[in-house]
Amino acid sequence: MTEEKESRALIKGRSETAIALAGKAIKHARLRKTPGVDGETRIMNLAKVLMATHPRSEHGQLLVRALQPGTGYRSPEEIAVRFLVRQGMTPTIPAVAGYVRALAAREAKDTERTSAASQIAGSDGLRAAQFVADRIRDTGEAPTWLDLAINLGWPRNNIVYAKVIKQLERDGWITTGREPRSLRPGSRYECSCDRQTGYPHHPWCQIAREAMSRLAGSG
Repeated sequence: MTEEKESRALIKGRSETAIALAGKAIKHARLRKTPGVDGETRIMNLAKVLMATHPRSEHGQLLVRALQPGTGYRSPEEIAVRFLVRQGMTPTIPAVAGYVRALAAREAKDTERTSAASQIAGSDGLRAAQFVADRIRDTGEAPTWLDLAINLGWPRNNIVYAKVIKQLERDGWITTGREPRSLRPGSRYECSCDRQTGYPHHPWCQIAREAMSRLAGSG
């Protein structure tokens, strides 16, 4: 009976120590608050891992590094620990590994989308600017981003076509803003018109300028 009491006392002592350490570590880490996740949940779930992890083990050292304050470089594993703790989840070895895999998959998908957008922007700059110009000339208003994507046969994924449009803007083919239907032909398109005709002012450019002036005046 005495041994059982001593064992319970030892476990209680370790638990209290782990909870205290978890509280200090989270405060020291300066984690952003997450809506719906209270401080006690964060502390208790981190304490569970601290109780089961030797501080000099590989995972123990990872926890120490991850919960250091600062904005410098962090490994994917450290990012995973901070995310899990911030969300009130338990940063166990399997949980960290799972988040790292998900992070890698997300980065690979983003790289794939960026590559696809770059290829589209590289081949469709003139077509995109021409479509925007024609729509303004014919209807008096610019197309939406989705209109442009559909008519040029781009992927319907809004992340991809947004990347394409931003790349076309950087390349000078179009311009755009925060307002709806703010797409306009860019300076590179007007230069292309001039080169194609050999004249300093292509007739379309004058028509486009008049249409865009009307748009600006109505706004």
